[in-house]
Amino acid sequence: MLWKKGNKGEKLINLSNKAIATSGGYVSIFEASMKHAASFGVTQVHDMCSWDDLLTYKRNKDKLTLRIKAYTWYENWNNVIDLIKSDGAGDDMLRWDGIKAMVDGSLGSRTAWMHNHYLDDKSSRGVLIINDTTFFKDLIKDIDKNDVQLAVHAIGDKANDWIIDHFLQIIKHNGIKDRRFRIEHAQHLTNNGIDKIIKHDIIPSMQPYGCIDDTRWMHKRITNDLMSRSYIFKTFIQNNVNLTFGSDWDVTPINPLKGIYAAGLSILNEDLSLNIEKTISHSEKIIDQGCHGVAVFGSTGQAPVSYTHLRAHETVLDLVCRLLLE
Repeated sequence: MLWKKGNKGEKLINLSNKAIATSGGYVSIFEASMKHAASFGVTQVHDMCSWDDLLTYKRNKDKLTLRIKAYTWYENWNNVIDLIKSDGAGDDMLRWDGIKAMVDGSLGSRTAWMHNHYLDDKSSRGVLIINDTTFFKDLIKDIDKNDVQLAVHAIGDKANDWIIDHFLQIIKHNGIKDRRFRIEHAQHLTNNGIDKIIKHDIIPSMQPYGCIDDTRWMHKRITNDLMSRSYIFKTFIQNNVNLTFGSDWDVTPINPLKGIYAAGLSILNEDLSLNIEKTISHSEKIIDQGCHGVAVFGSTGQAPVSYTHLRAHETVLDLVCRLLLE
């Protein structure tokens, strides 16, 4: 969506969300969204949602046509913990033992928090959008103590360094356990941040569609050096990081094949023609990585679900060719 690409766009999204809430449109949107997801073979989603969204899911649980892991905003942490104490963490159809937070904004609006200034705006390095950092640090420690999974949005390299360091402080303070820290996007990274993600089993939850979206204009915002550490799927895969992919819908398409297409499209020859053999091999790895949904989800009671579904009698070569045509 083009309207995501700036401050005005982000304000429009907030206004739209308020209009939906006041008009009582949750249920109809909920049903339409499930139908839309099913049309692309999606059977499970992780929803970074509002508290009202979660309550809508709970009230309509018998109508669910896909599995949902709900991550409500960190302002609702008391409600989430109380709900877990009273009703448990949910089941394989609907779970709510997750909390979402945001460190910074987006690259398009120049609100992603960077170590260096933007190339096209030397007065800005983006923003840390957390107002009270002391409160936030104490809060995420308490959330972790209650065995609630943290998923934190970080796009800029400084934002990623900041949240990674606080994740490590939590590990030191609360001890080692199966907590599965997630960074949503992990889009632009320092070498130090990359090393810590690899060493400490932090989950980068990334959106490959950005390869053919943000990269159209990313060079106007950041240096070539930082671009070399952006969307580093291959580095994570080669180092056995528990990389997971998502769509970031409705900002980008929910169709998982589009994400595979975007991730595989970068396998080119020197003359920029497509290297079919490498693309097939790379796509096989991408599909395999999509099976990590259970590990990211935090549930041991589910069988792995493939990131995408090959059509009957379809080979990976068929899939790649279809991706190039659609």
